Order: sequence, then C-alpha cells, then structure tokens
Amino acid sequence: MFNHYVAKPNNNIITAVRNPAGAQDLIKHLRVKGIDHIDVVISSAGIAKLNTVEDVPLEDDTPLLRKGEKPRFAFISAASGSIIDMPKYPYPNVSYTASKALANVVVHTAGMENEWLITLCIHPGLVQTDMGNMGARAFGLEEAPTTLENGRKNTAFLIDNETNEEHSEKFYNETIDQIHPW
Repeated sequence: MFNHYVAKPNNNIITAVRNPAGAQDLIKHLRVKGIDHIDVVISSAGIAKLNTVEDVPLEDDTPLLRKGEKPRFAFISAASGSIIDMPKYPYPNVSYTASKALANVVVHTAGMENEWLITLCIHPGLVQTDMGNMGARAFGLEEAPTTLENGRKNTAFLIDNETNEEHSEKFYNETIDQIHPW
C-alpha cells in the first residue's frame, strides 16, 4: 500500500503509528509542519497489544480528516470479521476474529454518523504475508492464495475510487466484486 500511494503525485505519507501516544504526538507534529488536512486513513491493525477504547484518541485526527478533499477511512478487515459468514471462515483465533468484527462495527457506525466521511471495510483476501501464510496453513494450504501485489492493487483501487453513494459503509471482499454480510 505504501508503494502505491508514495508513487502518486502530491502525497504526504504518514505510516506505522504503532501506539496511541505516538498517534497523539504525530497529529501535533503534522500541525507544526503545516499539514492541515488528511485525505485517507488506512487502518490495518490485526496484531496488537490489548488496549481499551479510551486508548485510541480519534478526536485528535478527526479535524484534519474532515478538511480532506474526499475524506476516507478504510479498515483492512478479514472475512472472519463477518458474523454471518463466520462459519465459512472458522479461523482458529477468537481474539483476531472478534477484533475484526468489532472494528467493522466501529467503522460502519462512523460512516453512518458522519455523512462527510467515506468509510469501508475491506477483506483483501488471504494475502501472502507471514500472518496470512500462517492462516493458510491452518486451513491446510501451503501458502495464502492472494499475492501481496494483487492484495495491494485491489485494495488501493477501491480506496482510490470509493464514493459515499456507492461504497461507504460496506464490507468488500478481495476481488471487490462482492460484499460480505455484516
């Protein structure tokens, strides 16, 4: 995803905010550097320490995102985060599955409550990352079927082309031609 967005003109890329305190400091730093808006946030947390909702100060970045030309919040989810589809994807990690389902609810609700914000959840497929390959082995596969390049390409296409009317508050699959049920 980084390579896709860094190659586009007129982008400032901020990556890898790994703890809530760092996120607060980052927002202050962005303002000092004259950055007055955010167009896209891509959240892909799937492996993390235990934190409470109070540890995630979303109010700090909301004013910058609100000023974006086409404000978008994309959450990199997982098929196992669909409660209805969960039996199809019996991933043997209840905390991962539950965290994805909860995050889907939070992102969906954020879209419903904020008409100015385009939100979507994306299952990029079982991607050939360390974690994706580990998950593939849990299902008896040698490796994950989705290449990093295809996962990136499909995800970036949807983020770059989403509109509130067509895409917001939906949960897309890896080929972007189907929507997972919540």
